[in-house]
Parts: sequence; structure tokens; C-alpha cells
Amino acid sequence: MFNQCSRLAIRCALLAAGLMQGAVAMPPGPWAVQGLLKAEGLSEVSGLACSRRHPGLFWVHNDSGHRPELYAFDSRGRLRGRVRVEADLEDWEDLASFDWHGVPMLALADTGDNLAWRREVRVWLVEEPQVDQSSVRPRKVLRFTYPDGPRDVEALMVDVENGQLLLFEKRPPPARLYALALEGPEQQVARIVGELPAVPPSPAVPAETLSAWYYRDTVTAMDFDPIHRALYVLTYHRVLRFRTGPQRPWADVLQQAPDAVVPLPRDKRLYEALAVDAQGHLWATSEGADPPLMRLRE
Repeated sequence: MFNQCSRLAIRCALLAAGLMQGAVAMPPGPWAVQGLLKAEGLSEVSGLACSRRHPGLFWVHNDSGHRPELYAFDSRGRLRGRVRVEADLEDWEDLASFDWHGVPMLALADTGDNLAWRREVRVWLVEEPQVDQSSVRPRKVLRFTYPDGPRDVEALMVDVENGQLLLFEKRPPPARLYALALEGPEQQVARIVGELPAVPPSPAVPAETLSAWYYRDTVTAMDFDPIHRALYVLTYHRVLRFRTGPQRPWADVLQQAPDAVVPLPRDKRLYEALAVDAQGHLWATSEGADPPLMRLRE
């Protein structure tokens, strides 16, 4: 009886703590591993996108220092294709899929800038390839700068409703959200359209390094669920969910507290990739060898 009461008290305390921070903490272990992403040369997954051309397939890519290739996997983690991107990608950090004028597209965020030295960064737009293609050539490249100087950015999302690309800087909150015009000129200055204020801090990790502590709550990926009108923001240890509505400014969305906080597995992996599929299911994966392809349980 004592153990049962103790467990109940702990659960109530955790729930109350989440409510006090303006968000409901979801129960531990909400992720179901569907498979492992095994492919030669794939060791540092940095982007994940659900295919618009092939339902049930996912595109992933490595971080910088690897060949510019897209890997196609099914929902069980089985490799289905490998496509070379004919572009000079300097520091590829994220990937987003979207439909534009009836054409399935992919946006590739060449926006990594750890030392804040790049004069300009780029987003490459390509038509989503067939899985048996050997290569794909970009249709367009958007070259841009930020109005407040160089920024390290690892999170990209396409806001089709407003015809813009959204990018989140990777820094402890407050972190800024930037936008590019999807059909704008190839040379742009990104606009500041919102800011993520302080969020409930994630729990400490045993033997955490100073660098890991600094980046613990930084944004590593994001995606939008149009079915449930929800913005998902990924950090190394959690997913934050923000509710939105049609034509609601992103600045307003981010000023509210997240309505749910989804914990990630308490392991040593770095979670940098997230995507929402056509049914509104949330998927995530990490860096490292044979990373798990995880789906959020209903």
C-alpha cells in the first residue's frame, strides 16, 4: 500500500508541476519504435520528412561532413532508395516536405552555422524524387541573410498557407523564428516573425557536459500538423506542442505556453529530426548508428 500511494503521489506531483508551467507533461514512454534506420554511410541523421509522393515512406539525410544524399525508408525502417542531390550543400541541417501547385516538393536547409561566420545561407528546393532515381537537381535555391547577423539554424518548416519557409535559430530561449517568401527572389533577407520565450526547463541529464547543458532546450527541428492545427517543436529531450488556428500569427502562437510536452527517451542519443505524416502522426529519430524510427503513441 505504501509503494502504491508513493507512486500515486509522485505522479500527481509531476502532473501538478507540468500544469504550473502551463503545459501538461505526458506520461513516460510515449514513443513506439517502428524500426531502425540502417544504411551504409548513414550515421548522423539531421532531417526527417514524410514523403508526399510515396505515402508511408520517409526521407532522411545526414548532417554536414557527408555526401549530399537522400535516403528513403518505409515505416518499419527498411531502406527503399538512395538519391544523390546535385547541389553544393555546406551544412545541411533539416528537411521538409510540402505540396506546391500540385507538385510534391522537398526543402533542404543548408543553414548550419555553428561559428556564426557564414555570409549567407541557403534553402534548396527540389521536386521530390522517385525512390529509384539516382539523383535529383534543385529547381531553385534561396540565398539569404538574417537581419540581426549570422545565426545557427537547424529547424525548417514550410508554411504553405502563407507561402513561406520558417526557420528557428538554435540558441537557448528566447530563440527567434524567421521567414522567407517561398516564391520570392532568390536573394532575400529573412524576416523575424516570432520568438520562443522561456519554456519549462527540461530535467537534468546525469554526467551532462557544459555544452549539452547549454544546448539542452534549443530547437533542433519542427513541423506543422494541419489536421489538428498544431505546431511541434523538437529539442534534444522533449517535443513542445503549440495549438494554433487559421491565419493566427506565429508570434502569437509562440507567446502562449505549449499545451503539451512530450518527453523523449532518456538515453544518450541526440534527437534532431521530426516530422508529421498525412494522418497527423508524429515521428522522430536521432543521430548515431542505426537510429530508431519512433512514432508517438495515440
